[in-house]
Amino acid sequence: MVHRSAPASQQHTRPPYGNHSRGHASHHRQPREPPVQREEVPQLSEIKLVDLDRLRPDIRIGIPPSVSRLSRISAFLRRKYRGDVYSIGNDAGISFYHGGAVVRDDMIPRAIAALYYRAARSGAGRSLRLLWSDRLEFCPPEVDELMDSIEAGITIRELRADIAAYLGVDDSSRVVVSARDGLRPGLLQGDNWEARRAGMWLCQTLFIDLVAERNYVVMRGVNEDRRKGGRTDLEDISMFLEGKPLGRHSRVSLGSTVEFQLARTAHHQFVQEEGWLVPESETCVVCSDEKRISEFPARIAKTCNHQPATCRGCIGQWISSSMESVSWDRLKCPECSGFLAFEDVRAFADPETFERYDSLATKAALESFRDFRWCLNPRCSAGQIHKAACARVKCHACKASLCSHHNLPWHGGETCEAYDWRTRRQRKSDKASEKKVKEMTKSCPRCHKDVYKYSGCDHITCVCGHEWCYLCLGEYYHDQESFLQCKHKSSCRYFQNPPQLRRRSGLNALYTASQHAAAAAAAGEQTVGTPTAPYATTSLWPTAHADAPYT
Repeated sequence: MVHRSAPASQQHTRPPYGNHSRGHASHHRQPREPPVQREEVPQLSEIKLVDLDRLRPDIRIGIPPSVSRLSRISAFLRRKYRGDVYSIGNDAGISFYHGGAVVRDDMIPRAIAALYYRAARSGAGRSLRLLWSDRLEFCPPEVDELMDSIEAGITIRELRADIAAYLGVDDSSRVVVSARDGLRPGLLQGDNWEARRAGMWLCQTLFIDLVAERNYVVMRGVNEDRRKGGRTDLEDISMFLEGKPLGRHSRVSLGSTVEFQLARTAHHQFVQEEGWLVPESETCVVCSDEKRISEFPARIAKTCNHQPATCRGCIGQWISSSMESVSWDRLKCPECSGFLAFEDVRAFADPETFERYDSLATKAALESFRDFRWCLNPRCSAGQIHKAACARVKCHACKASLCSHHNLPWHGGETCEAYDWRTRRQRKSDKASEKKVKEMTKSCPRCHKDVYKYSGCDHITCVCGHEWCYLCLGEYYHDQESFLQCKHKSSCRYFQNPPQLRRRSGLNALYTASQHAAAAAAAGEQTVGTPTAPYATTSLWPTAHADAPYT
């Protein structure tokens, strides 16, 4: 093969060393001059100045690195508002706030986006003051009484009620109390918030106004009321209007009361965040601790008609203890005989207890289906619905087979008829045993389980939670005053002479009994059949004989 080379005029050669420059003129190139150094413009830090009293508009200023003193900002504010209606005199002090606290030194805090300030007015004090709309009129004695009540720790609900009484307004929800200045200006929503604690937001002025009739919405939850505008936005909460759930962007009519519920975790976080605003004004009858009203439920069970006196934490412990002694579907309110629904247990029980409760409820719901069968493999917890026409059921999880007719592991090699023929003698013996058991026991009127009583009284509490008389099968119940009664049959020996059933169910019974005992002791009377120990030392959690009557 022949390789052709380019002509000499077209050949390029590379010098053995040096720069690879083109042409002869590159040897005469002048050296480049160094670039001119430009002066760097200093970076300005932008800060928004916010007046806590909301008298002056917000200002955004640029702070160069050379300025680090708050006194420079104070001088700027004095120049800015010189000659203005809200001018700051040279003798007026300016305080700066960052992170909810006053800045003690003269240094500008680092890496901040907003800086709050307050110019002390001539003769202005540090306590709260009241302002009101031009439509309202208050005489000086009324203002003094309101201020005294605020300093004494009055709540927002009580403050609105007092203002409504002074104004002659029947509906105290029309009264609006808001923070006029400070770090959180706006409506004070919580009915149980202490009005004076708004000062912790650096608020100095409470503003009072009156809205038109029914021009508000009351939001009731966490055992207190709040007021807001006419539109609700559901995100992490569930809202109900007259018992019906609201959609994500539902509209409600003005003057309505919307109930909202929070999940257990969200409720705990909510209580902690507003805790410093709510005083510890309630006492739990179980733990005897001082609690905030938001730590008590509005009601324990849906069927309850009483004001709860047990805090949420103690209700959760009551549920955990009751799960060890009664059936999961027989959990009761600790203060009355009302049964707890699924939503009630979810609201109060700890996660571990609720998971167990939910598992039992799910299993019970599945077992209510006629064609549902659990896998009989001890290492499998699956279940499934089988076809009624097929006796052999194969587990979809572990592939084990069982007989749906006999509810036994599958009898391989023989039909159900052959199995019945082979086990006829055993079944005959089993029937004889069952007959003997029936003679020695009595069936629960509700779940029909056999109960054998070998000692004790005739008041039976079955594992299903049903209470009945062992002699006549009469049902026990609680009357309107929560006293335990029984519907004894006329043939029962307790029909004419019932036992002295003087114990109420739950905490309300023990509390009332201790009150009667204390009152009788104070009067010097003899008490029979009532506890003599103080209520605080009484065992409050259910035991194996918690529902046995006094005889």
